[in-house]
Amino acid sequence: MATDHDQPPRNRKLEAATERVAEALAAVLADYPSDDHDDVEALSRHISQSPARSELEAALRAATPLGYHNQPDVIQLHRVIGGYIDRFSSLIAYMRQAILMYFAAPEDIYPVHMKPLLDILFATMTAKPITDAFFAMSTRVGNLDEAELAVRNALRRRVEEHVTFRNDIVHADWSIGWTVADTDEPVPSAAYKIKNKSGVPTMGSLDISTNDIVDQINELQSLYDLVMAFGNTCRKRQLGQGRVSDVLEVVPASPTGGTAVRKKSNNVESRD
Repeated sequence: MATDHDQPPRNRKLEAATERVAEALAAVLADYPSDDHDDVEALSRHISQSPARSELEAALRAATPLGYHNQPDVIQLHRVIGGYIDRFSSLIAYMRQAILMYFAAPEDIYPVHMKPLLDILFATMTAKPITDAFFAMSTRVGNLDEAELAVRNALRRRVEEHVTFRNDIVHADWSIGWTVADTDEPVPSAAYKIKNKSGVPTMGSLDISTNDIVDQINELQSLYDLVMAFGNTCRKRQLGQGRVSDVLEVVPASPTGGTAVRKKSNNVESRD
């Protein structure tokens, strides 16, 4: 004999949506002649002209599960992931351009004659070696003093943190848009990645939310502006014009510790 435990779990959301469709359809057909049900054209015409048609259409939409790419939380998370990658790519692209700039003669902006060869070199360089090369060359051409080295170190740490965050985003195993099969309830989005814990590679959650990525986008935009100011000023120093300390400085981030790089002209900060 069948028991309650033998029955599949009830999807109350689907049941309610189905009932709404049935009620809306009954309202549409309430005044339709019963002997004309076999006339498809007449039935279609009646439904299209029925005052209850809008309710039926709304009920059908509610009963139809949203496709993966139409779910609001999926759309939002996809947008912020794409937005972060866009900003990160701009940062790396600037550092490549600055390296090219450092090779240029004083009268040139970029070493056009060398660019094809440098492009071959860049083709095999990921974000970290580009970061390493940019800050090393900036140190040399900018002839940095102690205060300016502190600016470089703070900026470099922040860039390296974003390289790690970017790698987490693009190499994580993402779970987005999943629902519980029996109830159709959404499962919170999550990202998982294998990282070393006590020397042992372990799969774990990265605890990255949509809002976390938005915060990183905003911080990355500020960092991009500061890195550009740093690189451009190093180029000017290479040409004998000005110093990094004329443009940027390191200040305490808060009473509890840490440092921040700030533009002297407009107090734009990047926390470290």
